[in-house]
Amino acid sequence: MLSLWVGGLISDRVGRAAMIIPGLLAVAAGMFILSAAEIMPLFAASGVLCGLGFGMIQPSMQSLTVDRAPTRERGAALATLQQAWDIGGSGGAFACGPIGAALGAATTFAIAGSGTVIGAVGFIAGSALGGRGSVRIRARLHTARAKFNAMARWRKGAKKRGN
Repeated sequence: MLSLWVGGLISDRVGRAAMIIPGLLAVAAGMFILSAAEIMPLFAASGVLCGLGFGMIQPSMQSLTVDRAPTRERGAALATLQQAWDIGGSGGAFACGPIGAALGAATTFAIAGSGTVIGAVGFIAGSALGGRGSVRIRARLHTARAKFNAMARWRKGAKKRGN
């Protein structure tokens, strides 16, 4: 819980990516350590790294979402982020069960670490675009919404005219 608070404060001062990227790498390191851990200090180190990493990621992702969402859509944006976080966490855990049964726990944690590194690379690549990808998506959604609304108005008018 302390890392969430500290992570949020630091994110406000140094920027979102400055916390998200190290957070992802800390989680990846924790997963890789866990995949090879055979002694208690390694298990503890893994837990500390994962806890700190998630404490850096979560408040920074929430803040990034608020930063990029239009004012009137912030609630929906945060709800979408939280839903994706929950689906990823529970869905990932559900998917990792059969992987763990087939390949073993060590391999499962190594795969989780690899996925986190891939996520960090994807975030870095997206950040290099300056968030322009999200602007393009928003513009496309806005255009699609406008077309849908125009179609709905046309249909409503057609019903009134008896067509």
